[in-house]
Amino acid sequence: MIVIFGCDGQLAKAFQEQLNKQNKTFVAFNKKQCDITNYLQLKDVFATYKPKIVINAAAYNLVDECEVNFSEGFKVNALSVAQMAFLSKQFGSFLVHFSTDYVFDGTKVGLYNENDTTNPLNEYGKSKLLGERLLIESGCDYLIFRTSWVYGRGKNNFISKLINWCEKNEILKVAYNEFSIPTSAYDIAYLASFALDKGLNGLYNLVNSGFCSRFEWATFAFSKLKIDKLVYPVDRLIFNLKANRPFLSAMTNKLICNSLNVEIRDWKSALADFLENHYEK
Repeated sequence: MIVIFGCDGQLAKAFQEQLNKQNKTFVAFNKKQCDITNYLQLKDVFATYKPKIVINAAAYNLVDECEVNFSEGFKVNALSVAQMAFLSKQFGSFLVHFSTDYVFDGTKVGLYNENDTTNPLNEYGKSKLLGERLLIESGCDYLIFRTSWVYGRGKNNFISKLINWCEKNEILKVAYNEFSIPTSAYDIAYLASFALDKGLNGLYNLVNSGFCSRFEWATFAFSKLKIDKLVYPVDRLIFNLKANRPFLSAMTNKLICNSLNVEIRDWKSALADFLENHYEK
């Protein structure tokens, strides 16, 4: 039995589609059905289903709001992970957890690997890094996947926000000096499932290949969607966002590629596939 937490999110939706394709038995919970910050509710799920695998796709990923409501961010992104890890060890479950490129500060020249020094610039990154450390120290069996700029079915991603801005503005201002890797939730779900089947464990970067700026991401998406809007490149500092973000937090996926003997497609191919086959207008 596989248990999924955060089932209403874009990553969990992709996992549910992937597991259905594989005819695997799973049960998925949203926040109303199981609040992962509530230990008793979590324990009840573990005791009822005794899962072989737990996929934690729940997160407090409102980066700017986390600067203000950091206590909630740490409860969801760190303390609840510790609770899941404790219960996973107790019930013999394998825990799959997702982290972020925002554990890095963006000062490295080149792509980040799994062993590079972490130094998050914002409260969101700090909460996710603490979640990683608590899980690693728990003694349970786990996989941690660091991802970046994830998009999928849903409204809480950059693509959906772009479309929403299009409806209200003739000219869109998008940062030209913030770099990472747009990563498809569908590719994450497929590769994470493959990693589970192959018996991998530990910490891996799980991203599409290549990297780009937010401006490049936006212009490529608009070209595929045939949206005729002026996208104007601007310095990211003009947005005066609450949370500081790294200049370049792109990560290399070489370790997981070598471990699974696969090549992960580049971000443009993955995005084009998503917009053609999965995007809900």
